[in-house]
Amino acid sequence: MPEANVVVASGETEYRKHLKSTLMQCGYKLVGESDNMDATLRLYHRLIPRLIIADIDNIDFDVIGLLNVIEPVGETAIVILTSNIQQQLLSMAKESWILTPIMKPVNKQALIAYLEIAMANFERYQKLQSELNNLKDDLETRKLVDRAKNILMKKKKMTEAEAFRSIQKKSMDNSIPMKKVAESIIITNDF
Repeated sequence: MPEANVVVASGETEYRKHLKSTLMQCGYKLVGESDNMDATLRLYHRLIPRLIIADIDNIDFDVIGLLNVIEPVGETAIVILTSNIQQQLLSMAKESWILTPIMKPVNKQALIAYLEIAMANFERYQKLQSELNNLKDDLETRKLVDRAKNILMKKKKMTEAEAFRSIQKKSMDNSIPMKKVAESIIITNDF
């Protein structure tokens, strides 16, 4: 997973340097680093990295707060490094597609393997989210087209096939999506 933009957060300067060095040796692109939660959030909002790696053992780090900000956007994976994976963190990781906890200490090969798995899972999540959004949009379009067809069938005395073809033709003639044509028909109740 080289070339992923990464932000590293750790309260320990030496550990942060070690993480940065390891990541850069493996082809990751370090775009920011922080030693606290607020700085991490500022970096996130400014850079929208693909990955945030946070060592939470020596800093006051609100994982729930971070997750609540990042998860709805769906552009960044979060890897939490800790020497004590508490039940709450484990429960959050089970519920979240973007959060991966890793138990410290972790050697270089294991860390890179975990990061690759975390990023692969995150990319699967993004693909599924995109497919879900497309399906929702298709369903919404279908519902709007059906409503518009019903309006045309009642007002213009068209058959269902004629109404559909009329919407389709207007869409093609004007180079606009059928959804927009259907919305226009519904709003104006006129064709």
